Amino acid sequence: MPTPERMQRYRDVAARRQQGVVVLEDIHDPHNAEAVFRSCDAFGFQRVCLIFDEEERFDPRRVGKLSSSSANKWLDFEVYSSARECLDVLHGEGFEVVATVAEGEAEEVFAAELTAPRIAV
Repeated sequence: MPTPERMQRYRDVAARRQQGVVVLEDIHDPHNAEAVFRSCDAFGFQRVCLIFDEEERFDPRRVGKLSSSSANKWLDFEVYSSARECLDVLHGEGFEVVATVAEGEAEEVFAAELTAPRIAV
């Protein structure tokens, strides 16, 4: 049984979790997704939406299972078959959706306004 101090630590960590959502679409290499999962865990994002529109679906709980990090066991995953399906759910929950693209004409991420109370990136 955890000590009262450890239980308080769990509550403190949970209270600092971000309210935002990270959305990944058509990840080709599941190990790249694991790197994102570690970042989500490190920055306090609890919820990750995975869209498998064109790429083969994989189980996010099994990716990196044998590695020492296994951040995926601390995250909540939702899997969607299309971007539209995912966006409909997020918009229905009141999220503002911000998309990123690696393109020379795009606005730099550091200049983007990412302060909405409920945001999905």
